[in-house]
Amino acid sequence: MITVVNYQTEVTHTQKAAISLMQPALKEAILKGFQKGEVAILYPYFDELISICINDKEEIYLAYNAQAALQNFFDQNPPAKFKISHSGKSRGGKENYFIGDYTDKNDQKSRIYIFVETGLIQEIEISSQVVSS
Repeated sequence: MITVVNYQTEVTHTQKAAISLMQPALKEAILKGFQKGEVAILYPYFDELISICINDKEEIYLAYNAQAALQNFFDQNPPAKFKISHSGKSRGGKENYFIGDYTDKNDQKSRIYIFVETGLIQEIEISSQVVSS
C-alpha cells in the first residue's frame, strides 16, 4: 500500500515538473503563434475542448475545430505585433493565465486572455479595444 501511495505521489510530482518545464515552451508558443498568426504553433497546447470567445461571442470547440475558429480570426485580423504583457497563476495555483496585446495590420488593437490548466490551453478570449477620440 505504501508503494502505491509513493508511486502516485511520484507521478504527481513528475507531472508537476513536466508542466512547469512546459511553461516556457507554452509561453513561447503563445508569443510566436499570435505574432505570426499561425494556429499550428498553438494547437499542440490545446486541450480536447477549448472555449474561444471573440468580442463576447463564446463557443466551445473540440480542439480540431478550435483551430479553424482561431485561424478565421487571424485571417480577418492579420497580426502586425503581439506581446505578452502579463502572466501568472490563479489564486488557487491550478491555472495559469497570459494576457497579451495584439495589434492587427489595420492597427486594430485587441486584448488577448489565455487560460491554461495542467499545461493545456482551456480558453482564449479576444476583446477588441475601442479607441475613443
